[in-house]
Amino acid sequence: MTLYGFVEADLIYDTTRSYNDSIGSALVARKENLRRTEWPHAVLDSHTRLGFALESPQVGPVKPSAVLEADFFGHQDTPPATSEVTYFSSPVLRLRHAFVKLENPYVNVLMGQTYDVFGWQNYFSPCSLEFLGLPNQLFSRNMQLRASHTFYATGAVSLDVAASAVRPAQRDAEVPDGNAACASVSMAGKESPRPATWAPWRCLSRSACRALCGSSRWMDSPRPRAALQQRDGLGRVRWTHLFR
Repeated sequence: MTLYGFVEADLIYDTTRSYNDSIGSALVARKENLRRTEWPHAVLDSHTRLGFALESPQVGPVKPSAVLEADFFGHQDTPPATSEVTYFSSPVLRLRHAFVKLENPYVNVLMGQTYDVFGWQNYFSPCSLEFLGLPNQLFSRNMQLRASHTFYATGAVSLDVAASAVRPAQRDAEVPDGNAACASVSMAGKESPRPATWAPWRCLSRSACRALCGSSRWMDSPRPRAALQQRDGLGRVRWTHLFR
């Protein structure tokens, strides 16, 4: 078992007075907008992280491993809904990664919460001092069941293929989201010297990478609305589902 993590304190000075601790998908507030934050600077340590990387002896051709990682970015009301003392001094624990991985020469199976396959997260995360995700960035971690394999792993160019069933965006959908991706990766670059168990989010420096990914989602309406009604040729009402 490997214990890892870091302690971090961040000093933020926001001249736009638009954000709390991260940009995310929020917009810059207009000057006349009264909902602008009331402070231009903040000091916080919620990015402090603690994790456990576990490896088990190999069982036949299968190599088990697991990761449990948390930080202090849990859900918490922001001022003025709560006091600044509570928000900055009592951050809430949040689960980042919690998964088991079973590797063998034919297919790797991952079960638990980690970065989504869609967008090959986080291999394409930018180097930024801002808290991820940034505006217009694919950034998400979800519960999932994933199968993956790397072809030509020791060659000059490798081909990674993965597919996953992911926690649906809507609980009533009853059907998991589906993610699939493939990538051609040049191995000419260097990888940072970190334990193999950290592989899902290690820092990579490679000469080239091209990826293709897709996602499917089923949205269901458990309580049909009038907008979803359709009548067939016999005048019977047929309820339709949303699909994207």
